[in-house]
Amino acid sequence: MLSRTLNSLLTDPTISEKMMILAGPRQVGKTTLAKQWGNASLNGYLYYNWDDEKTRRSFRKDSKFFESQAREKGGNCRIILDEIHKIPQWKTVLKGYFDTLGDQFSFFVTGSARLEILQRTGDSMLGRYHLLHLYPLHPFEAEKKETQVVSPATLNTHYEEILGTTPCSIETIKNLLVFSGFPEIFLKQSERSLTLWHREYLQRLIREDLRDLSRITDLLKLEHLIEILPHKVGSPLSLNSLREDLLCSHDTVKSMIHALEKLYIILLIPPYHKRIPYSLRKESKLYFLDWTLVPEEGARFENFVAIQLISFCHMINDGGWGNLDLFYVRDKQKKEVDFLITNNHKPVFLVEVKIKPSSHTKELEYFGGKLRPLAKFQVVAEPHIFKQIKKDLWVLSINRFFNLLWKVPGLV
Repeated sequence: MLSRTLNSLLTDPTISEKMMILAGPRQVGKTTLAKQWGNASLNGYLYYNWDDEKTRRSFRKDSKFFESQAREKGGNCRIILDEIHKIPQWKTVLKGYFDTLGDQFSFFVTGSARLEILQRTGDSMLGRYHLLHLYPLHPFEAEKKETQVVSPATLNTHYEEILGTTPCSIETIKNLLVFSGFPEIFLKQSERSLTLWHREYLQRLIREDLRDLSRITDLLKLEHLIEILPHKVGSPLSLNSLREDLLCSHDTVKSMIHALEKLYIILLIPPYHKRIPYSLRKESKLYFLDWTLVPEEGARFENFVAIQLISFCHMINDGGWGNLDLFYVRDKQKKEVDFLITNNHKPVFLVEVKIKPSSHTKELEYFGGKLRPLAKFQVVAEPHIFKQIKKDLWVLSINRFFNLLWKVPGLV
């Protein structure tokens, strides 16, 4: 059984006192994590999936159909509601559950679509839930190590000590790059299984989830878009260019990109422009939650790092330890650094990603001079690299960099 860092939040009284809502891509392990949470209860748990016709039928007859079963299990029964966002007025339904039953039972809600919509649709659920995110595996999870998040309060000290300790295996990272961070297919480590999984996974997302959650009707055009996008990874995304490739309108392309983002197929990272002369302001960079869809080695590695960084940012935010955001930095002279993490809008890290180490760090230093982050990193795929170029500038292997994000008790 893989150990997920998010487990630490599920047992945190500050988080679990309210309804917990878990968002993330399909097949990333949300249901498994939810059932682990359920099994930890002395009274057991109840699980309902709105993809199941039996659950939908029971709900139509009585919206609180589970109440009698929960009372039979005793006090504080744990109730898991999966894919409930697919029903009309689901936010109102959840509000009703918490207001009338929240003091008697514990609720855990999961879904593959972007449940962040709760944070943008008024205050009907305000104060009743904690939104959590589950992303593909990070290397320590893949190695089945119990991990803790590194608090932002400690990120400005002891770099040499943190980065110099025993890192995760570079072989684990190589396996993640080949087989993805989706638990089922990573554990199989079979290229044939990966090919079959890609086909089934994308078909289900496009033919079922997109049909349920969007008004897109031209699925063939959408499939064509998904074929094009892996070659756009790591570059500012031009909707006009995609419009020309697909021979459709700007609004159509925009709606398809939004739908793919909503279903956690892609991640969009915006540019950071404060204090950057002639910076880009509109075009986001695109990455796939399943980085194995990206064929080119350098782009795939950058994509992998992007997902690891957004996972770290959300873990910090979900736990209430900070307010992290992920950006990239680029100006109109095409000077660029791949990633910038900010905390409460203040720059924390600049991260440049490369396959092999490079002596060229001018862009890191240039943007570092403008933004004044705590530290700057050139992160490389090649193993056994660990150099401090300046007081706040490091060139290091990817496995050492992860020590800065995730803490293994007893090692870091």
